[in-house]
Amino acid sequence: MECVDKICSLALAIYKLCDEVKENRNQCKRLRIRIEVLTESVKTITEQKLTGDFTDIGKVLKELVETLTGTEHYIKRFTEGHKFCKWFNAYKFKDHFEHLNERLNDAAQALGLALQTEQVVQLKSIFKAETRKKEDKEDSEKDARDLDKLMKEMNQGSSLADHQKPSVPVKIKEIKWGDIQMNNKAFLETANSTFYKGTYQKFPVAIKRFIHTNSAEVEEIREIFHKEAETMNYFNSPNIVRFYGICIHQIGDNTVFFIVMEYCDLGSLSYVLQSERPLSWKERVQMSLDAARGLYRLHQTEETNKLHCCLNSTRFLVDKGLVVKLGGLDLARTETSIRRNIHKKQVGRMIVRLVTREYLNITDEALDKKVREEQYREPLPDDCPKDLRELIDECRSFDPIERPTIGGG
Repeated sequence: MECVDKICSLALAIYKLCDEVKENRNQCKRLRIRIEVLTESVKTITEQKLTGDFTDIGKVLKELVETLTGTEHYIKRFTEGHKFCKWFNAYKFKDHFEHLNERLNDAAQALGLALQTEQVVQLKSIFKAETRKKEDKEDSEKDARDLDKLMKEMNQGSSLADHQKPSVPVKIKEIKWGDIQMNNKAFLETANSTFYKGTYQKFPVAIKRFIHTNSAEVEEIREIFHKEAETMNYFNSPNIVRFYGICIHQIGDNTVFFIVMEYCDLGSLSYVLQSERPLSWKERVQMSLDAARGLYRLHQTEETNKLHCCLNSTRFLVDKGLVVKLGGLDLARTETSIRRNIHKKQVGRMIVRLVTREYLNITDEALDKKVREEQYREPLPDDCPKDLRELIDECRSFDPIERPTIGGG
């Protein structure tokens, strides 16, 4: 059966992820144990001569595929360490683990109807309600203690990370013009570039075209172009827009430069926040965490960290599933620790946008002046989670020393 193969494949992927997780290890390990028992039960059922309603079993298996797919996607979040693990404390993702375990329990109850007595006993011993709740509570408490310990260790030793990383040669893929299909109408224009939606290898992509006015600028544009492509190619993170390659196309006497990158369906974070789309607190916390992960990855790459010069909600893009990704890396360049401290304040300000979904009728320059002269802080909603409120206030502290580390020291 197709579902059985899919279940086994997903289970193996989850086992591998569980060996790599950096946070919530105990809860992930418990999920693995329960999935192993369910997978063996599925194999046993398919090897038996079923006397019951095969349609019902098929439905259970399809639902289990959906549950394991969600579990795999969820556990991937814990395979990359980061210094913003404090955000996990806002919810500790306890509710989501409970939901996954309930789904696995439902599958166990349904599969038990098609199993022989000794196999049912094994399932019941693993999924017994009292035992399960006790194990889940203990796992959650252990993971919370581990996260607190990890946060303290990271705050103490973060400054050493950048100097211990070897430089890695960058290989940039050059894409043939004929391999790209590009829409004629641009969806975004800036002073230096135009963005088009297109396809590459049957996948939707964003295609950035560099604008230049005469042939005398070609070499200068080529240098800028390769620098941006090199910058984007450094990063491999689910929270940074993916770089596919470059394309240099000759149209008559003109040389045209393109960068092919990931297309994010929902547009900029600014656009999403100003839309009518409802966002729960959990979604806003997760989106804030996504943005922080992208910035953290940017700070932690290479000895000379490539820091984002202009950090605001227009620089972040939102993919389907409300996954936030850092974009606009053309403005990334090496800067000092003073600029890093400014970034921490900008992170706080950006999260305020996520939390309040309000945009003040004031420029960034005027807001900076108001903050400096009046020690102004934008108010947060009364129902903002306590841990998230504290982190925002730390990021926008008037004293740069009090702002938390992003990753660059």
